[in-house]
Amino acid sequence: MKRIDLFLVLILIWQLTQVAMARTYIKPWTNPVVRGTSVSCWGRTYDFAGSILPSRVLSQRENILAAPFSVQIIVGGEAVRIENPHFSVVTADEEAVHYKTTATANNISLECLMTTEFDGMTRVDMTITPLKTIRVDSLDLIVPLKSEYAKLFHHSSIYPLYDWKWMEKRMNAGIVKPEGMKLPFVFHIWLGNDDRGIQLFSESDEAWSPADPDSAVTVTPANNVTTLRMNLLNDYVLKQPWKWTFGFIATPVKPFPSEFYTKHYSHMGGYGIESRDCVELPANAENPPSYLDMLHQWGVKCLGIHERWSDEQSLPRPKESDKPRLKSLIQACHDKGMQFVVYTGCYMGSKSPEYTRDWDTQPVGDNYQYQRPLRDNGDICRITCNNTGYPELLIKEYAKAFEEYGFDGLYLDGLTCPVPCNNTKHGCGYVGKNGEIKCTMPIWRTRELIKTLYRMVKDKSSPGPLVAHTSGSILLPALSFVDFYQDGEHMLAYRIGSKYFPEEAFRAQMAGHNFGIPAVHQPNPSIWLKNMEAERQRAITFCLLYDVLWFWHPEHQLDIWKAWDSFGMTSAKYVPFWRISELVSLSNARCDVRVSAYLDKGRGALFVVGNLGKSAQSFKLRIKRSGLGLDSACKLRARDEIIGGLELWVQGDEVTLTVPAGRFRMVSVQSLER
Repeated sequence: MKRIDLFLVLILIWQLTQVAMARTYIKPWTNPVVRGTSVSCWGRTYDFAGSILPSRVLSQRENILAAPFSVQIIVGGEAVRIENPHFSVVTADEEAVHYKTTATANNISLECLMTTEFDGMTRVDMTITPLKTIRVDSLDLIVPLKSEYAKLFHHSSIYPLYDWKWMEKRMNAGIVKPEGMKLPFVFHIWLGNDDRGIQLFSESDEAWSPADPDSAVTVTPANNVTTLRMNLLNDYVLKQPWKWTFGFIATPVKPFPSEFYTKHYSHMGGYGIESRDCVELPANAENPPSYLDMLHQWGVKCLGIHERWSDEQSLPRPKESDKPRLKSLIQACHDKGMQFVVYTGCYMGSKSPEYTRDWDTQPVGDNYQYQRPLRDNGDICRITCNNTGYPELLIKEYAKAFEEYGFDGLYLDGLTCPVPCNNTKHGCGYVGKNGEIKCTMPIWRTRELIKTLYRMVKDKSSPGPLVAHTSGSILLPALSFVDFYQDGEHMLAYRIGSKYFPEEAFRAQMAGHNFGIPAVHQPNPSIWLKNMEAERQRAITFCLLYDVLWFWHPEHQLDIWKAWDSFGMTSAKYVPFWRISELVSLSNARCDVRVSAYLDKGRGALFVVGNLGKSAQSFKLRIKRSGLGLDSACKLRARDEIIGGLELWVQGDEVTLTVPAGRFRMVSVQSLER
């Protein structure tokens, strides 16, 4: 009996050790630190000097605020002066700083309990306490941003998921126009530019009582200041403490990872591909390799497998007959040096014994469900809320499955972007003033789920990727933990650059660099568009100019992988086409030719030359040596990195190129000595 007790104690010690190790795994971030009234983490600083909320928000050393955050309280037609702000640290450890700010305003006290974690996510539990009953004309949260850092926006959709054409009513991303924006309560809103910004988010507006619910959130540009205002209360009698919880996170949330360019991810995995002949290509007809061999030859380094690998949607429970096939496929991938990534997501199948309608996300559950193909198992799958036992079930099952099967990473279908829910059976929703059950969003539970899965994947000797399928919702407190995100599925019916899919929406939401997270795009356009192949090539070119890959099949990526590998991307930094003037100029080219670059200053650059026009174009690239960090006297060498490093003719500083309509070329320019 004593030996058994000792064994159990040793097991418990081991488990606690694993938990402790997981808790302290925070790469690529650094430990948050406090200096005076400032809290800093990687790339960002929140300063609270003279304010109960940030007086400065520094992202990459730039203060994006035009003035401090403020709580504006109007009583009797006059603004109440907030005085005696005080900042104090409560506790701090390797991954979070817990602190408190307080202030007074006549007969009102204000307190904010805050936590800033290693990725910059800050939670604010705000309490406003009247010392006596007070009628408040209005109470607003005001965030004044420098307009140069508030050119773009993205927010949660104001329409339900099952309103399939909501983007035709109001797109939730784009450019902040001079007239600004008026919105109802949104669960999250990001304002920024191509390099930095800030997102505010909240699970609920239950505590709100705005004057006009349809314009509870406004964005107003004026005189180089763009003001985000949230009308929290209007004509409201404060009798007791008023509480509201929200959060903010400045972007980018982490350093943009050069490893993204070497991941070479394809989501074309399937049972038996390690032994099934690849006969799709004519060249393989006589002596076909296996399909897995073909993927490997194409350059795939991470292979994902979609939902049907498991008999129970999103859970790691393959059929007994499929377990040997799964192990065989994983072993074959590992033998080729490929990592193996499995699907999981927000959908739970009704055949799982743990499934209950009480876990459903509502009202979407009554309006939309997904059925797996009948040739598979025909199971009915529903979006499951993260405010249930579902996150714990996923964590428990995948912790075991990673050990049993040797998975390397996870593909998260919808897990990082929870759907608004009013299912009171598991604690979501609240009863509004009109008696209607309003939705809430489980942001904090979602964040903890994704953070735990991130540590499960990353705390290994050779960690694989954590991939998020988002589509229409960039919730940074959860998305900050993923390696890259896939967007665009909700826009499959629309051509990029069209009326309902404007380029500025892509730029604000789907390009990734503004968030510090690489982005990939769901294959687009839809099959019913004319000139399918030409449209496909144009879309691939368009995305690449934004440093975004067309996701899924290697045929859409392998030329790009080849160029990245040939040039070497370890130290290269993406330069978008609107900032290319210091590196290169074009002559004899129309405006629909764009050039982006990957710059490794002192070594050279890899140029992406895209022709978005309707006909082929020939033109000259004039290289600006100083922008590339090259000696003015050196001879230049240019190569087409897609066509096997083909040497291109360089005359002085000029390279002549021809690019077909809708296509791109990837041309490196370096010193001939290199």
